Amino acid sequence: LPAARAPVAVVLLRVPTVYHVDTLIGGGGGGGVGGGAAAAGLRHEDPTIRLFAVKQLAQSKDEKAVEYLVEACSDEDNRVRLKAIDSLGTMRASGATSSLVQMLYLRESEPWLKQRVLVALGKIGDPRAARPIGDLMSRESDRRTVGTAVFALGAIGDPNSVPKLEKIAETNEDPDIKRLANDAIAKIK
Repeated sequence: LPAARAPVAVVLLRVPTVYHVDTLIGGGGGGGVGGGAAAAGLRHEDPTIRLFAVKQLAQSKDEKAVEYLVEACSDEDNRVRLKAIDSLGTMRASGATSSLVQMLYLRESEPWLKQRVLVALGKIGDPRAARPIGDLMSRESDRRTVGTAVFALGAIGDPNSVPKLEKIAETNEDPDIKRLANDAIAKIK
């Protein structure tokens, strides 16, 4: 009999947390997120609540959602950071372009983080990101990051990227990168 009570206790303990998160983020399923409530959710000590706040902001029509998501890109929890980056890309939030580009050049940015940022920038499609991505692509040694940068340039479609892509297609020894560069060039032209 005590074993039967244990799972119920766990479920009951989780319900207030879910209610608390729902209240904190603005509640209901209306899709709107109050600016103050969202900011409070992003500053909560529990990363699960911050992650939930990011998910709500990604679906929000609030004008400040992009600003809050950019803030979440520097969260200490990688799940929150990645969800914020991915959300900005999905939202095609051109207002986040300069902040995302800056993330590419931070010394502490690991290759996996740069790749996520590059994917988001490719989805956003803002031509202002093309030059910094091209510069990064020329200096980067990580094969996956270079490939993701090439793909992002193709997605952005800025004709000024073609010379750098042609150089990568001619000089890079990796056949997959050459193919990606040629595909990106064809997509732009």
